[in-house]
Amino acid sequence: METVSFSRLEEIDPHETVAIYGRGQRGQVVYDFIHKHKKVECDLMLASLESDTESTPPVRLIDEVDIAELEKRVLIIASASHEKVCQKLRDRGYSKKVYIFKPEGRIGSAGRINKFAELKKAKKYLEVGVSQGVTFNNVSVDTKYAVDPKFRFTFPPDSPHIYEITSDDFFTNTPDIKFDIIFIDGLHHFEQAFRDFCNSLMFAHDDTIWLIDDTVPRDIYSAGRDQLGSVGLRAKEIGGSEKAWHGDVYKTVFAIRDFFPVLSYCTIIGPGNPQTLVWKSPRKNFTPLFNSLEAIERMDYYQFLSLKEEMIPVSEEEAYELLP
Repeated sequence: METVSFSRLEEIDPHETVAIYGRGQRGQVVYDFIHKHKKVECDLMLASLESDTESTPPVRLIDEVDIAELEKRVLIIASASHEKVCQKLRDRGYSKKVYIFKPEGRIGSAGRINKFAELKKAKKYLEVGVSQGVTFNNVSVDTKYAVDPKFRFTFPPDSPHIYEITSDDFFTNTPDIKFDIIFIDGLHHFEQAFRDFCNSLMFAHDDTIWLIDDTVPRDIYSAGRDQLGSVGLRAKEIGGSEKAWHGDVYKTVFAIRDFFPVLSYCTIIGPGNPQTLVWKSPRKNFTPLFNSLEAIERMDYYQFLSLKEEMIPVSEEEAYELLP
């Protein structure tokens, strides 16, 4: 049995019906991409623990699915346990090629964004702060714009809408275009994240949604403004190898809360990185909490904890239901 690994969804181009192993975020990202961009059908999902023949596509146990039936499809494994899965297939006599999706990092944001894109029928996507492209390369939207002062991976030569400039330069020099989804994941400092959000308002329409990354610091170290200093202090004081750093992006949510009452928001807490979802819908009975950008800028981690409910924490499923 031959295995072929790929890290970007664009690298896979199946010409037969697809089966996918993996019901987590990886599997969902692959399914969304195949379903939206490829002229083939994914008619079978595979799992190890639980089947669901009533779902679409149906979920079958990999230990029970007929191998001859499975070999009629292109099999993509989208799971961190791909080695065990491949061994199970070998033991059962599977002989065709298997494609293994190994993203270069976390893809939780892409899976979440793809779900929002499906719900909102999004056609245009803007990502501010692309870095290694883990999220950007796995978002399944027709037209995608990438903005970062220094990309940490190589785009294909013919890639359109790639801007290796600061977000300030992008917003001040790009012709007017309206995006359906805007993902803000740039510098983890309040003033930059809030400026990116404010600038992006000029590139939004009435149905645009925003997803702001890193709005819930994991601990007091994660909330520091100096990345190296914060991570180093955590290692010195409590040990371990935890590298999480969110900066003071959380203040952006409080600024939106106080100064944009025509916008609604919630903060998604659950699997993956907590993120704040924003959309256009006036909030009823609005009352400012701080009524001062200076007071928001002076917030510290302990004040954030005392006001955490103002972030409007919800599950991912609840966030989907809140959107108009």
